[in-house]
Amino acid sequence: MDEWIVRRQITAIRERKGWSRSQLAQRTKGVVSSAVIANIENGRRGFKVEHVFSLAEALGVAVVDLFDEDSSRASLTERLETAESAQEKLAAELTQLRLKYAKARAMLGKGVQR
Repeated sequence: MDEWIVRRQITAIRERKGWSRSQLAQRTKGVVSSAVIANIENGRRGFKVEHVFSLAEALGVAVVDLFDEDSSRASLTERLETAESAQEKLAAELTQLRLKYAKARAMLGKGVQR
């Protein structure tokens, strides 16, 4: 078992949900403490199979997702696509604002000349 992938997935999914380690621990219904989660995520301690099952359930994912490095890459790809889409929208808005600004300057310039 590649523990590094599991550790990384637990951290990535928890952070994506915006949860603290304490919040994740609460969702395991006492099976895994926040200190154990910190040790798991930081690689300071091995973990039990029951921890993996409990954390997967608390995170709302299948156990196999914790062993799948590609699911983490897919998430990063989705986030990148979302960021690129947002960037395109902001660029379009900026273009519109520049056009409005140029039009306003032109109108002010005409008014000053009269």
